[in-house]
This record gives sequence, structure tokens and C-alpha cells, in this order.
Amino acid sequence: MPTPSILIATWDNGLYRFDGETFHQELADQSVRSLAGDEHGGVLAIVGGHSLYRRAASGDWTAMAKSEFDLSCCVPIADRIFVGTDDARILRVDPRAPDAIAKNPLSAAASHRAIIGGACGVAQSH
Repeated sequence: MPTPSILIATWDNGLYRFDGETFHQELADQSVRSLAGDEHGGVLAIVGGHSLYRRAASGDWTAMAKSEFDLSCCVPIADRIFVGTDDARILRVDPRAPDAIAKNPLSAAASHRAIIGGACGVAQSH
């Protein structure tokens, strides 16, 4: 089993992985927001303000979906990923068909925004 790392997102300088001894930069020169662990040992992130990426446990990054909306946060729930926007929309991504980000946003009611939470920038990776 790999040694756990701490991932630290930045608004304009990518992401840093701390392995307990050294910092390693990933996704250099990009905005990385809203890190969220998934049930497969990976981490989800908003990259560049408009894309949802997934970091596999191996450390490989994959672009999952792109949106015309300004994205601010993400959270996996059951078999879906919910993505919040800067203008209080909630979008749904199906990880089995990741390019198909929901065109019709879910309700932006306060109860839905509470599910998404804030744009936290620290996550643990395995």
C-alpha cells in the first residue's frame, strides 16, 4: 500500500502533494479548487474553473467533464458526482459517462447547496 499523501490545492499554481518529506507539484500553473476524496481512493478537483478532474490512487489525472459554468466545488454521492457553480447551480456528473455533465442543473435551493458545502482545498490521498 502506498504511503498516504496530503494534497494542497492553490488558486493559480496547481496542486502540491506532500509525501511526509517533500512537496511535489502537480497540474502546474492551473487553478485547482475543491478537492474531494472518492470511494475508489482517488480525488476529485475543479481545474481551471470549468473542468472536473479525477486523480487516481496511482497519481494519474484524468479530465472527466467540462462545463461552460464557473465551477466552485464537487462532491461524490453514491454513483454520481455533484458539482456546484459560482452562481449557485448544482450540476450532476455520471462517472460512467463523465462527458455527459447534466445540461439542466438541479435546483439551487439552500438545502442542495448545503450538500455541496464550501470549496475546501485540502484532501488526503492514498
